[in-house]
Amino acid sequence: MTASAQYLGIHAGPLRDGLKSLQLAFREASASPDEPGQGPGEKYTGPIR
Repeated sequence: MTASAQYLGIHAGPLRDGLKSLQLAFREASASPDEPGQGPGEKYTGPIR
């Protein structure tokens, strides 16, 4: 996401929002959720809360 943001232009924001929603859904459904900032991909997106 970060590397392609300049090419995505105005579409980067909605894609970021979708990714955040997906990460939150997986965290909520997980039997043992990761701590904020420790989940897969969060080193690129920042902590998901």
